[in-house]
Amino acid sequence: MRAISIKQPYATFIERGQKTLEVRSWRTKIRGSVLICSTILPYYNDLPRGQALCVVDIVNCRAFMPNDVCYAMCDYAEGYFVWELKNVRKIQRFTVKGQQGFFKVTTTVKELP
Repeated sequence: MRAISIKQPYATFIERGQKTLEVRSWRTKIRGSVLICSTILPYYNDLPRGQALCVVDIVNCRAFMPNDVCYAMCDYAEGYFVWELKNVRKIQRFTVKGQQGFFKVTTTVKELP
């Protein structure tokens, strides 16, 4: 499965359905299911680090607009892009060694009811 590493607390906000836009400096043509993994650094309270947290669907990639900040949970930055995230599915968590950009995870992902 294709995966992406995201820093805490943002990875957990995505898992909880609170963050529906991921802001990046680069576009993606990827659509469909992506595994959201938390980075090992930085430490952020007791939130999980180095773990696969959930699966989401990337349904669109477009320019970052000033009115997107509440859904992206960050300050506006001109020239950036947002990935629209939908359909969060909880999974049985497992340890993942993250990488930059998209990467493949060969571990079987077990979605929870």
